[in-house]
Amino acid sequence: MNKRIGLTSLIIACSLASGTAIANEKKDTFFVGASIAVNSDYKVDNPAKFNVGYQFHPNFAVELNQIDLGKSDNDDFENIDVDGYAAMLVAKYPLGNFNFYGKLGAFSWSEEGSYYDPFEKRITGLVDNSGTDILLGAGVSYHFNDYLAIKTEVIKSEFSHFGLGFDIYF
Repeated sequence: MNKRIGLTSLIIACSLASGTAIANEKKDTFFVGASIAVNSDYKVDNPAKFNVGYQFHPNFAVELNQIDLGKSDNDDFENIDVDGYAAMLVAKYPLGNFNFYGKLGAFSWSEEGSYYDPFEKRITGLVDNSGTDILLGAGVSYHFNDYLAIKTEVIKSEFSHFGLGFDIYF
């Protein structure tokens, strides 16, 4: 009985591994994409993240992002914009048409704006900060075909955000 369970487990594991290898033979591929980047501390009409990348191995890619998190949301007493650039390594695990992935990289950001005092009816402080922080992320994408995928991801850094978007592969 135990031998049968072990053999069955081995067969299932091998079939999953071979299916994964066949489904993800894509490499040496460029891709571009866009996402809505939502952060609970900031509001903007069109929060956006644009990316360009290169998949150099079936399970690894590099990616560059331009991220606009918008203006701060604090009852109109703040007018602070946050945006930045990110560079990261992406590790992917394909399963059928799905790719589960993790991201590790750096996020270079800038924060500019002002504070407004409604009682004094004037600007009481200026903000001009910038920095570079470690970026960690995780997500899942679904590939409709060899050229188009939708994705959702969570990114953790100084300015964490949730993204929903797409990638186009060339």
